[in-house]
Amino acid sequence: MFNAFHPSVHQRLADHEELSSFMCELKRGEQFKYFTAKHSGMAATGARLPKGGAPGDAYDYYAGFEVESLAGIHRAFDYAEDGLFLLRVAEFICSSMATSMREAAKDTNRLGLTGHNLFRCNGYLAGQHHDVDEGWSLCCQIRWWANRELREYSFC
Repeated sequence: MFNAFHPSVHQRLADHEELSSFMCELKRGEQFKYFTAKHSGMAATGARLPKGGAPGDAYDYYAGFEVESLAGIHRAFDYAEDGLFLLRVAEFICSSMATSMREAAKDTNRLGLTGHNLFRCNGYLAGQHHDVDEGWSLCCQIRWWANRELREYSFC
């Protein structure tokens, strides 16, 4: 769906881009190394139960998620707001999907309406793959950094 966000909402999402500097940089598996550029990355915030994590790992927030400072509290609310914007678009596109997402979030560490995780990617590409996840996933592109003259795609 193109232009899913009102321009003011789109700007808020872009303003929250600085969130990624406080997010946990993910280490992706060997199968992804051919799809990522030298200066690319994927960062996450939210809570998760790591697969193949260290002994004693449990359901917890990603590293970097803190609410002990005023800046951390503002980032937490920005994170919740971003999830709300995505959920509202999902409700418009397919209300049963949004209901399913809320249902899946019942037993999560919720911040806002859902227990979503937020991933911010830069110069990153994940080849098509299958994840055994709990439910739906939403994606949106906030900025296009591809080469327009070469008609490159930056999101697909």
